[in-house]
Amino acid sequence: MNSQNIVLGLPKVSCTDGVCPLCVLGKPYQDPIPKGKALRDIVPLELVHSDLIIFPTHSFSGAKYAVTLIDDFSHRSRIYFLKFKSEFLATFKIFKAFVEKQSFLYIKNLRTDNGGEYVSQAFKDFCREHGILHHHFVPHTPQQNGVAEWKNMTLKEMANYMI
Repeated sequence: MNSQNIVLGLPKVSCTDGVCPLCVLGKPYQDPIPKGKALRDIVPLELVHSDLIIFPTHSFSGAKYAVTLIDDFSHRSRIYFLKFKSEFLATFKIFKAFVEKQSFLYIKNLRTDNGGEYVSQAFKDFCREHGILHHHFVPHTPQQNGVAEWKNMTLKEMANYMI
């Protein structure tokens, strides 16, 4: 890479050993999980964790929100960027169709907070129609939705360090 700044006003970053110190700081950290406390499901799509992230600024495409959907069995996650919260139901339908076609299994349980996108009558009707048990957490307790909150924290940190 040439030695000139790509963006005017930003300091030069020197990586003499091939490791950028800012990249190292931006890597998500992970505390060890005590053995015997983290129980995962034994079947894919038995339980899906979800949460909505609100970003402080819009993306280049105009998205201000992101929804995370995480399978408890594999911890594989999908992230969808939304311009409006009202796009959540259509996005969830796309996610459901994709993962169920790929795995030949069905989503059985969904664990979320009490955000407006999750408690709308249209979403409740959709879950009821498709046999999805929807579990809510107590309002204002992100600790109960640890899987989704951890993913959100990781995404926000990665975005901040990329900026």
